[in-house]
Amino acid sequence: MDKKVLENFETTLNSNYTNIVSIDMKRLTVNVMNYNSKNELEIISKISLESFISTLQKTVHKDDFNEFVSYLNFDRIRKEYLKGNDETRFKYRRLDFKGEYSYYNQIIRYITINGNEFMFLASEDIQDDLDRTEKENTKLKRVVNEIEESKKKKSMDINNPTLLIVDDSSIMRNAVKKIFVDQYNIITAKNGNEAIDLIKAHLLNKSDINIVGIFLDIIMPVADGFVVLDFLKENDLFKKVPVSIISGDESKATRKRMYTYDIADLLIKPFNVDHIRKRMNNLINLYLDSRNMNIIINKQELVIKDKQDKVTEVKKDAKDLKNTNLVMNKIVDNICDTESSKDLKRIVRVIATEMKFIPEYKIDHEVVNKIVKYAPLYNVGAIAMKNETKVTYRTIFEEVEYGLTILETYIDDELKEDKKIAKNIIKNAFELYNGKGLPNKLVGNKIPIEAQIVSVAVRLNARKNGKEILADIDQMINHESDKYNKDILDILDLKRKDLKDIKVK
Repeated sequence: MDKKVLENFETTLNSNYTNIVSIDMKRLTVNVMNYNSKNELEIISKISLESFISTLQKTVHKDDFNEFVSYLNFDRIRKEYLKGNDETRFKYRRLDFKGEYSYYNQIIRYITINGNEFMFLASEDIQDDLDRTEKENTKLKRVVNEIEESKKKKSMDINNPTLLIVDDSSIMRNAVKKIFVDQYNIITAKNGNEAIDLIKAHLLNKSDINIVGIFLDIIMPVADGFVVLDFLKENDLFKKVPVSIISGDESKATRKRMYTYDIADLLIKPFNVDHIRKRMNNLINLYLDSRNMNIIINKQELVIKDKQDKVTEVKKDAKDLKNTNLVMNKIVDNICDTESSKDLKRIVRVIATEMKFIPEYKIDHEVVNKIVKYAPLYNVGAIAMKNETKVTYRTIFEEVEYGLTILETYIDDELKEDKKIAKNIIKNAFELYNGKGLPNKLVGNKIPIEAQIVSVAVRLNARKNGKEILADIDQMINHESDKYNKDILDILDLKRKDLKDIKVK
């Protein structure tokens, strides 16, 4: 064999490589090679390909043997070479000098010499590296686990996070307790009076027990859930702790009355355990964020109030900040900062701006800005729930209800127009003009116009580029015109270029 060819192959190796052979692909012979005393690669024996494969069968692990042999396919190696891949690597197990299986990294190279084809093979022992990596990974996993455990302990940013479960049914109290007992301390009450005593002791007064969430039944003897809700309202506690109502077969009037309070969630029996766990954990984290932000604001107010010349300005800033709802802004910022949300808002602005010229929709510049602002909240419930299940009527209903719950809690009642627009978007963005949407199957302009605009914008925003947007506009106009408002479709046709340009990066 040409010495230059050996030298060429040798440049790819190092002293860690063993089991070095070359296969003559025409003669089907195998040259077994090794390093001599001068540290030069030389041929020490020649065997048939059949004998070589027989040796492999004795030394290569049975689970790796077939894969190893598959790499000795000449047509496969030749095709890889023609594609520009003159080297192939894979990992396998082989018996070492101790008689134990160790991992090796196999290298195969294709080389032509005067029209003859050769396949060069060499193995690098990587077992020590793998052992070292495994030890490092074990250490890393231990460190990660310790960090995660530490995060769990600190995630509430308070001591002894506790859930209060209020229900006259011991079965229901135990069922909810079972869901959360691994994450929180649990205290229970059988009626409204017992609940109020616990709230006074641990929420209104300093205590070692920190109530971070309340599950509340409505229909109870002695004192019902509304007594507790009234107490929470009177003491301004709805902003401090999320209250989830456990709902059974209450009348419409009872349920309507529930919504007059700032409850965080409504759980309808029978409920899904995983959903309850996710929803309560998310709510608790949102409320804690709100608490921490309020603490920061209050501290800032106290410091600035010492400066008499800024008292008036500070009070106004503080009021404005609270009126724009602390936690909602955090959620909005997180959602709206993504490129996808920015594109969605641009699409909404194009459509909504044109809708101003159609008097019946009563859209002005200020309304356009509000629709654009709240458009990304169309699926805030799904984001908060981190719902990854298949989309069905039930999942959309739950996501919408959850989104509305967040909205009711975090947008100040004084911002009535903002709340109305945001609510319409969250509640109706999945409705279709032909009445086949979800969750309420509204028809035509019974769907609020802001929701219609966002629905179309969400669909277009899912397209990857301007070309796909144009194709989707054609699809909606020519084949799905019953699903969307004709006025909106006319705007899409009119503003094709503007909409296309949004996705041109």
